[in-house]
Amino acid sequence: MSKIQGVVVAKVADRNALGQILVKYPWLTGDEQGYWAPVATTMGGGSRGSWFMPEKDDDVLVAFDHGDTDHPYVVGFLWNGKNRPPSLDPSADADPQRRMLKSVNGHMIEIYDPDVAADGEAGYIRLRDTYGNEIVLGNSFISITGTGSVTIDAPDIRINGRIVLPTPKNI
Repeated sequence: MSKIQGVVVAKVADRNALGQILVKYPWLTGDEQGYWAPVATTMGGGSRGSWFMPEKDDDVLVAFDHGDTDHPYVVGFLWNGKNRPPSLDPSADADPQRRMLKSVNGHMIEIYDPDVAADGEAGYIRLRDTYGNEIVLGNSFISITGTGSVTIDAPDIRINGRIVLPTPKNI
């Protein structure tokens, strides 16, 4: 049985808006274009689903329809020595209770889902952009941090609970 060595993305362009990319196998010469391959996703249907496409020159994991290299399917994306996984703390070991989606520009969704501790800590969901704006949903709090103005725009705004307004010391 012949072995197929790694595959890389040659071009990230969607042919006919079908979620396909052009993959180029290492054994193809410079003149050979490659093969269009649909990208598998966690959910896909009419005008709905998840959308994650690789960047140009990313490594992809490819399967072949009945072993035919003319009919590839992209089943996943791979990190390598050049492109490493995103990390919240590069010096820390991987934490299987922490999940993250991070864009090329640094926008991030983090889900921390630990075993419920004795103190009731049940984790959080954090949405953070590359500029430092952040929303955190915890089991007993919601935190909104803005690096500029924060606007809430709605026909009605209701606040139930005790309102605490910190003021500068010189008032």
